Amino acid sequence: MQRSVSWQTPQETDALELIFGDGCMETSRADLNADDVEALATEIRNADPATDWSSKLEQRVAELTDYTACVAVSSGEAALAHAILGAGVLPGDEVIVPGYAPVSVADVVVSLRAVPVIVDIDESTLHLDVDAVEDSLTDRTRAVIAVHVGGLATSIDKLASLAERTGLGIIEDTVGANPGVLNRSRSKRADLLCLRLDANSHFPLNRGGIVCTMDSETAARIRLQRLPASPLVGGPLTLSGHGISQLAAAWEFFQLATVRERWRRRCQIAMTWSAGFGGSNIFQVPAEIPSEPHCWNQYTLRLNLQHSSLSRTELVEELRRQGIGAGIHYLPIHMHERYQRQFGYGADTFPVSRNEFLRELTLPINSTMSDQDVDLVWTTLTDILRQHT
Repeated sequence: MQRSVSWQTPQETDALELIFGDGCMETSRADLNADDVEALATEIRNADPATDWSSKLEQRVAELTDYTACVAVSSGEAALAHAILGAGVLPGDEVIVPGYAPVSVADVVVSLRAVPVIVDIDESTLHLDVDAVEDSLTDRTRAVIAVHVGGLATSIDKLASLAERTGLGIIEDTVGANPGVLNRSRSKRADLLCLRLDANSHFPLNRGGIVCTMDSETAARIRLQRLPASPLVGGPLTLSGHGISQLAAAWEFFQLATVRERWRRRCQIAMTWSAGFGGSNIFQVPAEIPSEPHCWNQYTLRLNLQHSSLSRTELVEELRRQGIGAGIHYLPIHMHERYQRQFGYGADTFPVSRNEFLRELTLPINSTMSDQDVDLVWTTLTDILRQHT
């Protein structure tokens, strides 16, 4: 399929081919651990056959996040869809989304017959530019989706202040029950929190998502809507059949037991890399916000390759040839063809999203990596660039 359009440069076209060729998301996912699967099977065999694993998962996530009601559903996209409806969004309403985010965020908005309004991002954090959010508000705007990039939790204070003045609903979208969103104070909480459980594992049964809310009525409505045939009628739009499987819920419940241990290991890896890469002007290491934990489900470098004979595409391909599964996140939403066609976006519509995408390189990071693995990634990348500078 021809994916390039007239305004793309050769550099952008190469990046698109790299992403669409074999999937950039794979690089941040941990391999399936056979011991974990065996432990899960043992726990299920020893448990009461009547155990409701989805309820146990929901209760545990509520304890960890301090949200009063959490509802497990079939996927991260389903969680986001239920959250958008929970924020009161109706067909024709506008939902603000960041330009630099998984395209599925905007796709979910479109699937609910609402209108995604893209805004550009902050160059430092890659999060939503809150000033741009305020400039984009209309009388049809109902909600804003704040996406955690690489695992860095969105600083909610400025968005919360804007929401208080405007009535805007805030939805946070993040990967898994990571410490970046656990035990936040009540003053730093979005109206709805979506946890994508299916975004960081190769396990094919690991399909699920969780919606966290402080509103018991919203939670009750989602519980009804996830039934195979929702009893809710008369509304503008309902969702049904989005219940999480008991096996997936059990898997996630037991994974929560080690979530902090795995997070601490990723922090160690990230600190090692940032100390090493931070000493070179070729690399811009991932941003951190002192008041917000970083869960490091991705390690996102930004490259300055002006003095290198390698393009980013060539660098990624060379890393992969040497066994380092590097990748690229995310193709900005306005660079996807269907959004170009529908909304008429051009190359410079969201310049920060585009420019930072063109510099981004994601390194494989997961808690199972040994110290030797961590060192190999660092030495391989720096050696390649040293040879081509």
